[in-house]
Amino acid sequence: MLNMGSYRGNRDKVMADAAGIAERLAAGRATITGTMRRYRCAYSALRRAMEGRLTNEQWVQFERARRREYTKKGQFKKGLVPWNKGVRGMHLSPRTEFKKGRVATNLKPVGTIAIRKHKCCGPRTFIKVADNRRWGDWIPYAWYIWQRVHGPVPAGCLIVHKDGDALNDSLRNLVMVDRKGHIMLQQKRDPSIVKRMRANCVEMNRKRWARWRKEKARRLKTEELQQREIAKEAEQERRRLAKEAEDKKRLEEGRRQLEEGRRQLEESRGRLVSWWECIGCGFEFAGEPKGICPKCNGLRFERIVQRISA
Repeated sequence: MLNMGSYRGNRDKVMADAAGIAERLAAGRATITGTMRRYRCAYSALRRAMEGRLTNEQWVQFERARRREYTKKGQFKKGLVPWNKGVRGMHLSPRTEFKKGRVATNLKPVGTIAIRKHKCCGPRTFIKVADNRRWGDWIPYAWYIWQRVHGPVPAGCLIVHKDGDALNDSLRNLVMVDRKGHIMLQQKRDPSIVKRMRANCVEMNRKRWARWRKEKARRLKTEELQQREIAKEAEQERRRLAKEAEDKKRLEEGRRQLEEGRRQLEESRGRLVSWWECIGCGFEFAGEPKGICPKCNGLRFERIVQRISA
C-alpha cells in the first residue's frame, strides 16, 4: 500500500487539477497509483476529486488496473526460488522454541479472581469462568455471584452495586435493574449526576455539531472548487467557440474579398469572346464548325479569341 505519510493535505492541489487528472485517467495516460505518487495525496482525496467527473464504471476499471499492477508486483515469477526452500525441519533456536503441549507461563486457571480496570466504572473484580481462549472467559465477579444464586440475567438488565463501590461484591450490595432503574439509582446516590449527564450530552452535541459544521464546510469548499472548475471549463469552451466563429467569419470575408477582386480584375481586363473562322474565305461560325464551309466549301477553320472591354 502506498504510504502518503504527512502529505494528506494536498487535496486542494488535487481539486484544482481535477479536470486534467480526469482527462489523463480517461485517456489512459495516467494511473491511480501514479497520480497519488505525483501529487503526494491520499486515495480518499483523489476519489473525492473525481466525483462527478468520472463514472463509477470508469473508476472501477481504473481500480481493477491498479489492483492488477500491485498483484503483478507481488507475484512469484517463473523460475523464482523461494527463500525457505530446503529449510523444512530446520530449528534455528531449539532451546527457546515452544514445545508441543507447553502451557504459557501467564495462563490463569479457571476460577482466578483479578481486579481489572473497567472502561465505565474504574477498577472492578473479574473472575475467569472458561479456558477456551475466546471472548467471555472473564466476567464481572458481581454477575457471577448473582447468577449462582438467582440464575441467568435477563437481556436488557444489569447487575449494579447499591452503594456505588464496584469492589464491594457482596450479595446484599447487588441489585438487578434495567437501564432506567440504573439511572434512577445513580441519581439517588448522587443528585448532581443528572446535571453532569446533561452537561456531557451538551458537550457531545457540541462536538457532533462541530464535526458536522466542519464536514459541511469541507463539502461546500469541494463543491465551490468543482463549480469553479465547471465555470472555468465553460468559459474556455465559450472562448473556443467564439474564436472558431471569428475565424470562420474572417475566412468567409477573405473569400468574399478574393471573389470581389477577381471580378474587378475581370471587369478591368474586359470580357473574353471566341468564335471560329474559315481560313479560306473568313466566314465566321458561332460555334465549332462541323462539316464544310457553306461559303467556299473549305475544311480548314481557326478559332479566334479576343478580349472586349466593357
